[in-house]
Amino acid sequence: MENMDGKLKYGCLIWDDPCLHTTGWKAMGEGPASRVNIQGTAELASDTVYITNMQYQVTKESGLDGNYRFKMHNYLREALNVMAARHAINDPREIAEFGAKIFSRSVAVSRKLLEVDEEEEFLPEYALKQGFRDIIGFGRDEVYTTNIAKIIAEATAYYTNCERDSWRSGNEFVGTFRVPQREHAYSVLNIPLPYGDFLEVPKKDLPSPKADREEVQKWLGNYGMPGLFKVTCRKFEPRFNRLISFGSGRVGADSYKRQWISTPEVIFLSAFADIVIHEAYISKSVFKLKSPLVLLQRLPPQTDLSLSMSIFFENLWTGLCQKSSYRSSPPSPDKVFANPFLPFIRAQDRIKLFEKALILSEAGLEVTFYSTGSLKVNIKNQDPLELYDICTKCRIIPPFLGIDAKEIQQPSNKDPLGFIQMWYATNNINNIMAWDKAIIDKLLKL
Repeated sequence: MENMDGKLKYGCLIWDDPCLHTTGWKAMGEGPASRVNIQGTAELASDTVYITNMQYQVTKESGLDGNYRFKMHNYLREALNVMAARHAINDPREIAEFGAKIFSRSVAVSRKLLEVDEEEEFLPEYALKQGFRDIIGFGRDEVYTTNIAKIIAEATAYYTNCERDSWRSGNEFVGTFRVPQREHAYSVLNIPLPYGDFLEVPKKDLPSPKADREEVQKWLGNYGMPGLFKVTCRKFEPRFNRLISFGSGRVGADSYKRQWISTPEVIFLSAFADIVIHEAYISKSVFKLKSPLVLLQRLPPQTDLSLSMSIFFENLWTGLCQKSSYRSSPPSPDKVFANPFLPFIRAQDRIKLFEKALILSEAGLEVTFYSTGSLKVNIKNQDPLELYDICTKCRIIPPFLGIDAKEIQQPSNKDPLGFIQMWYATNNINNIMAWDKAIIDKLLKL
C-alpha cells in the first residue's frame, strides 16, 4: 500500500507511444485534455496519479513498474482502452478526458464508501481491487497444505469460453452485454464461504458412482458446509452443451484441467448432469460476509445508473478474490497461504451469468464468452431493436446499438435500469457521463 495523503489529484495520460513517455494527451479530473511534450516523467507534477495506456511489460521495461504516479491500463480492472471503446470513444484526446473522469470519480467514491479517512493511505500499487481486499479483507490468507492450495487453484475458473460456429466463417461481431453490477455483486457475495481447514471426506461416505441426481443432491445438502469436489460429469443435458466448457482456463494453469470444483458449481451442475464424486474436502466451518453485503443493500438502485459505481461494485467482489498484500512466511515448507474464497466467489459469478447466457441463447443469440459480470455475444446481422427488447426483458445492459431514441419508449421513473439500458442502446454517452457525475457527487456529500 502507498503512503497517500488523501489529497492527491487524479488524471489520465494517453501516450502517443506507451514505450516512449514524451508526447501524448493529459487530462485532470473533470477538466479538458491538453497535449504533453516532455523529456521525462519527472516534469509532471508529483501530486498527481495518472491512469495510463501502459501495459505491464511496458512499465517493467520503462522503469515505471511500481511507480505510484503511473497506473497501468487495467488498474480499474477493465482495461481503459476496452472501456473507452465500449463507449464508442476512440480518439486519444477523448480517451484521456474519459479516463480522468472515471479514474477520479472511482477513487473518490471508493474512499467514501469504504470509509477511508482523508489522511489514510489507500491507493494500491497495481490494481484498485487489491485495496478493496486489504480494507475489507480478513487479515492474512489462510494457511493450507500445498495439496489443498493446489486443489483451490484447480477449482478456480475465471471465465467460460463457449463453443460457437461463427468464427469459422468470420461472420462474427461481438458485443459486450453487462448485468447490473450492484445486484450482481450482492448475489455473488451472498453465499456460504469456507472458514478454517478442509477435512477429507472418507471414501466410504461418498455417494455411489451409480447414484442418481437426486441422491447426489441429497448428499450435498446433508453436508451443508462449503467444500471442494473432484468430479466427473455424465449424461449432460444437450441444450446446455455449448454454454459450459470444462476446459476453460489458461493453458498451464491448474484450473486448465478442471477436475476439482467448489460447492456452488457442483450443486449447479447436479441439476442437469449426472455427477460422480471421486474425492471431497469439506470446510470445518462456514463464513458469511457481512460488511460488503450491508454496504450493497443500503445503496439505492439509482447507483446502477453510474459507470463509476459499476467499477466500484466490480472491484468490491473481485477484490475479495485477491490474495492478501500482508505477506509472511508460512509456518513450514509444506504449507502455503491461499485465499479459500476464490473458487466459490468465481463459481457464483459464472453461475449467475450462465442464467443470462441461457436466456440469450434461447432467444437465438450466440454467446461466445462470459465472466466478471459481462457476456460477449455475436450480434452480427442482429436487429438492434430486437436486441434491446431482449435486454429489457432479462435485465441486461446492452452494448451501444445505435438506435434512434425516438424508436424507444421512455422507461418508467421507477425503473432506473431502464434508463441505462436506453442510453446504451442509443449511444448516449453524454447522459451516461452526466448521470454518473450527478450520482457520484450526491454520494460524496452524504
